[in-house]
Parts: sequence; C-alpha cells; structure tokens
Amino acid sequence: MMSRMGTSYEQFLACLRNSTVRGLLGIEITDEQAEVLASDAVAARAYYEVWSTNQGAAPLASTRPVSQEGPAVLGERVGDLDPYPPTITRRASPPPNVRRASITQRIMKVMRKDDFAWLNVPAEVAARRLLGCELVREIGGREIRVRIVETEAYDQGDEASHTFNGRTGRNDAMFKSAGHMYVYFTYGMHHCCNVVCGPEGYGSGVLIRAVEPLEGIEAIEARRGMTGVNVTNGPGKICAALDIDRRYSGHDLAEPPVQLIKKPALPDSAVTTGKRIGISKAVHELRRFYVTNNPYVSKK
Repeated sequence: MMSRMGTSYEQFLACLRNSTVRGLLGIEITDEQAEVLASDAVAARAYYEVWSTNQGAAPLASTRPVSQEGPAVLGERVGDLDPYPPTITRRASPPPNVRRASITQRIMKVMRKDDFAWLNVPAEVAARRLLGCELVREIGGREIRVRIVETEAYDQGDEASHTFNGRTGRNDAMFKSAGHMYVYFTYGMHHCCNVVCGPEGYGSGVLIRAVEPLEGIEAIEARRGMTGVNVTNGPGKICAALDIDRRYSGHDLAEPPVQLIKKPALPDSAVTTGKRIGISKAVHELRRFYVTNNPYVSKK
C-alpha cells in the first residue's frame, strides 16, 4: 500500500500526470501545476519533500483494510492514506478550501525562482556557503544530482582570477549577477564551471572543484568510463560527468537543465580551509574550502 512516507520520488513523478491517482494520494494540485512540476526537476523535488511530510512525518501504520475502489498504481493498490498510525494523536483537519489554499501557497513557494540573494556576498563567503549545496543536471530526460564538496574563491581583486585584468569576452559571464554560471576551457582539454557571486558588474565567482554524486551515478560513470571517487573529484571531471561546456557560460542556475539548489550551511566543524590548487599567483591565500574527510575532495 502506498503512502506519503512510502512513496518514492520516482513513484511521485510517475503519478503527477494522473489526476485520479493524485487525488487518491492527496497531491492537491491542478493539471497545469502538475505539468509545471513534471517539467521542472527542482520544483518537483521541493514539492515532493513538502508533500511527503505534510501533516506530520509519522509512517503509515494503520491496520484498516485497503480500499477496493482505488486503481492499482505502480503495482500496488492505493487505499487508505491516513498519515497517522493509531498511536498518533490526530489533529483536526482544516476546511478543504483552507487546506487547498495552504497547499497552493506551498507549491508557489517552492516553484518561485531563486534570486540567489544569498550568493550576493564576497567570493570567500560564497565559496564556504556553497558547500553542501546541490547541482541538478538534466540529460536526456534523466536527472543527475550531485553535492558540492570542494570550492575555491576568485574575484577581480585577486591576481589568480580570470577577472583580475578586467572584463573580456571570455570572462563576461563572471560579471553577471549572482547565481549564473561561468564556464571556461583550460589546457586545451578540460572545461571548468564556476558559480558567479557578489554584485553584478564585479567579476567574482566560485570554482566548483569537486562534487559527490547523489542520484544518477550510473549515468555519471557511463559518461566518465570509470567508477569510484575519480568520476567527480576534480573541476574538469565534474564538467565531463555533467556534460557542461562553454554553452552554459552565462546560464541562469535557477533554470533547467543545470540548476543550483540551496541547502543548509554546514557547521564550521565540517569544513576545512586551505590554499588553492594549480595556480601560480596569490598561492598563499586560504581561499579553498572543502567538506572535511569527504572522499570526493580532489586533494586533502
């Protein structure tokens, strides 16, 4: 029997376009809203997280019989979806119109574009803050999700930065507003991606040095032709794994097919600071940040 807590994200996606099943599962959205969610991985994931824990996160433990009226969904019968087991005190349900308004407000909240005001900060602050955040990449209708575990800060006052000598055609994206992507090609073979930060017009960004795969690891390994931590433990490896190149320089990370998802800031105890890697200027500045003891970090 499926329940909110027992429905996986993949099952949730499969149910979105079936209004009957949505009703049985308590997914109280319109067909239009369902289409939006089905086409936007970030909004879908955010709404799923709200929906799957709505009205309490208690697991379904009811022993009441399964309804015989609901259709079979993904090989299981949809029945009584009471989110409260017998041992949990039931809260009074709000009127249907109030409940629908609440759900709609939650949908609109999670579907609202991130303006990345939280990245409108100095590069070293943004680099530290991005640890633990996620990148979502859609390739061929499939979602790949990775967690950022290593970063480096650069800005136009930094001799090691691409923007130190001013704005050019190559580094133009780095002068955009926070939350855009800057991608450059290096050593004639690798692409590297950066998250733009700070105020618009000031060339500032964060190099994403390493990520930890969360979803779509098979697709990542297939693209890289290998397994293990080497699939994404370096900036060039990340772009190869996620199929990111200069096409995405200037891309708004609030939009598919590459999106940045804000996550809670990591505690200081979980972060290590050190010198940047592979540069010949400003080599002693401590502008590299990484998740302590994470196996995907490029260099400890």
